[in-house]
This record gives sequence, structure tokens and C-alpha cells, in this order.
Amino acid sequence: MRRCVNVGLLVLALGAGGGAEAMAVQAQATSHTVRPGDTLWRLAREYLGDPRQWRSIYEANQDRITNPDLIVPGQQLVIPSAGATAPAVVQAVTVEAAVEPMPMLPTQPAGLPPEASQRTVFYGSGDPLAVGPTVLVRPPEERPAVQAGDYYAAGWIEPEPLDTAAGRVTAVLESGGATRSARMARPFDAVDLSLRVAGAVGVGDRLLIVRIERRVPDYGRIVRPVGVVTVSRVNGPAATAVVSTELDRMMIGDEIRPFVPYVERPGIHPRPVQGGLEAQVVAFRDPGALYGPSDIAFLNAGSNQGIAVGDEFVVMASAQSRASPSAVGRLQVVHVMPSTASVRVLSTILPLSPEGLRAQLSLKMP
Repeated sequence: MRRCVNVGLLVLALGAGGGAEAMAVQAQATSHTVRPGDTLWRLAREYLGDPRQWRSIYEANQDRITNPDLIVPGQQLVIPSAGATAPAVVQAVTVEAAVEPMPMLPTQPAGLPPEASQRTVFYGSGDPLAVGPTVLVRPPEERPAVQAGDYYAAGWIEPEPLDTAAGRVTAVLESGGATRSARMARPFDAVDLSLRVAGAVGVGDRLLIVRIERRVPDYGRIVRPVGVVTVSRVNGPAATAVVSTELDRMMIGDEIRPFVPYVERPGIHPRPVQGGLEAQVVAFRDPGALYGPSDIAFLNAGSNQGIAVGDEFVVMASAQSRASPSAVGRLQVVHVMPSTASVRVLSTILPLSPEGLRAQLSLKMP
């Protein structure tokens, strides 16, 4: 069935032919020299009037910025204009349209424009009547077995005595530098740090902030990463840093550890093995009665036993039922220590009990 429908068509200034050129706003880019304490969030607020527009600055400087969480004093950045074209003109027209269900959004484009490598994963075709943005789905050969975010957030068991902390978070600051009464820091907040060794860090250094949690008998204490900060100022045994990544609640008193970059390995995935190593689940990171997908657990085997990030285990129902074990879940290794491994629950048939879980290596990274 067809019927006449009165719809509003958006006629963009740039797509209206010769007259559109007269309507276009010639945006003048601005140059900015990065100062200590600058972040893309703050620059977007200062120049564009909206800190949520930080990605516009990042995309305009991809030849200069390799990590949007880290800009270094002295860098020359291009600040795009807040508006590059005139507002859209709305014109009411009458068209004849078929009454049909809205088509499903494509999950993978049929073809990419030549400049697609410079775009983010969400992009539009430029046609105002197109069906929304297209989502670029990375093919298997471009996907890592474990993403950096899963690696950093997992946590680990550290043998006692624990490594001496490089320092601690001592205060959460307001935008003007005044100490805030809140004990918890949020993304893009500034925090004061006390350093165990004066001058141990420099401006631009990234630091991992962790919280020491409960003890696991015979293995050590659980260390939970809560965030990553970037140092913006150093004054002897004190420093100021900006929260660039939030992994959990970052609070006053949390410890400073060196930030060890995790290198993703796109396209490298584990392969099946027969008669793989057996290990025991010794604890879950978060106390609870039952566990399921995305929960973090710890195995009593680590790099000393050849375990690597990306390996996968199947979970057996009971450590005592060795005659006819039944697999009830899958685990993926997301962090490795010499004697323990942090694993993420990928899937389960039934909720997992924290006691009596035996795991066997089923997929091994090459």
C-alpha cells in the first residue's frame, strides 16, 4: 500500500549547490601549545565551549596524538572551529512513500571510503536521508584475543610482602586547584600524589593507581587497579596528576604503581590443545555466593607454568569428581603473574560456586 506522506527533508548547506557556498561558514582553525595540566577535555571546554567535544580535537590531530589520554607540554595542536557550516535549512515537501518497516542497520559496510582509516568506528555517509551511521566491525584478523581494557582492569594476586608503593593519592582537587572534600576522584579530575622518592616521576608519565584488598591464604593479597593518571606537575616529593582512565572508584589513600603498557596482538588467537594443564580456582576477586560471565577469578598457575594472556580454560564441576568431570564454564586468562593467573569468566552453564572449581587448559596462545 502506498500513500502520500508529508515529511521534512534536511537540506544541508554544503549539499545545496552553488548557493550553499555562500551559506557555508568559513571556520578558522586555532593553534594551541599544550601547557602542563592540559587535557583534551579541558581544551574542548576552553575553545569549543563543551568538554564533550574533545574527540573533535583528537581527530584533528591524529598525526600528533597517538593516545588521547596523553598530550605532552610543548605539543602544537590544531583546535577546530566549533561550527564549520551554517545551520541546516528545513524545507517541508510532499513525497510519495511506501509504508514499509524500517530497514535494519547494517553491521558491516559493503565498502569503505578511501579515508576510512582516518575515521572513528562511527561514521556517516554524508547523505542526510541515509539510515543512520554505520558501525565498523573489526574482522577477526584485526581483533586481539584480550583487549587492553580487560587486561588493566582485571587485578592480580601479589605475593607478600607486597612491592613497596611508589606513593599514594593524598587529595582530590577542584578545577581551580583547591582541595575538594570528596574522597573519590572521577575522570578528568586532578589529584595530588605523595611520592616515596622525590623526582621519581616526570611530567607526562602515566601511573597506575591500585587498591590493596583482602588476603588469599598461601598466595598473597588481591591488588585491584582503580585507574590511570597522567602526571601534570612535579614538585619534589609531591606531584599533581589528571585521571585519564577510570577502572573502579579511585579514592584518597590508594597506592601508586608503575604503568606497564599492554601491547595488543591483533589477529593472534589461542588454538586447541589436548590434555592441557590443570589448575585450581583459588579465589574470586569480588566476594560473592555465585559467579557468572565477566567475573574475575584467580588460578594457582601462572607464567612459571607457561600460562599466557589469551589462554582459555574449561571449568570442571568439582575438584573431587575426577572420574567423569563435566565442563560447566569457560575462563580466559587476562593477566599473568609468576605463580597465579587472573581469568575472566566467558560463559557458564550454571552459576559457579567459589569452592572446588578445577580448570583445564583447552586453548593455548601460539
